[in-house]
Amino acid sequence: VERHGIDDARVSLAVGRDITMFGDLQLPASAVANLGQVLGYEMDRLLPIPAEELYSSTLVRPVGEGDEKFAVTVVAVVKEKVDRLREILEGLGLEGASFTAQPVAACDFFEFCSPTAAEVTGLVTGEGEQTCMAVCYAGSLVSSRTWDSYVVEPPEGRLRREVERFLPERLDAELRIVGNSGSDGEATLAELLPADCLAEGVY
Repeated sequence: VERHGIDDARVSLAVGRDITMFGDLQLPASAVANLGQVLGYEMDRLLPIPAEELYSSTLVRPVGEGDEKFAVTVVAVVKEKVDRLREILEGLGLEGASFTAQPVAACDFFEFCSPTAAEVTGLVTGEGEQTCMAVCYAGSLVSSRTWDSYVVEPPEGRLRREVERFLPERLDAELRIVGNSGSDGEATLAELLPADCLAEGVY
């Protein structure tokens, strides 16, 4: 904190996937109008931990053409873990820090680096013995998937399945993989960062 001079900066911390959960719903427009009430009934089915033990937020976007059906992604983190992280940050003098989930942060980063990107993008990262993919489109998280790293399958196949489920209208469009390894000629997350950010000391 002292070395980077961020003691007075607004801090947003990306919470690890080990304490993050996702739930997906597809709802008619009439249900989206009463989303809070609908989620009150659905949360226990969507997530393995009682709702009162979680902090949660929702991402909503239309599915297919028109506004008849909407996809709802519930992003939830364990309250106890986040409260502990908040205590640590406050102990460092960083009060008022906000929290987000790593896949959401990855999509925000991609949108910042590539604001004109039109394709559906799978952001693939390795975390220990697992491989994770955040699917992004139009500046928003579409879905998040994690699988064991020993499972040998090109991420393109997993990305296409996510598009079939959540973005069927984009099946014929270009799909792109961005990873943290740069294998097979793909760009890495670090390579997406605009050069002027490095020059200005933003990282």
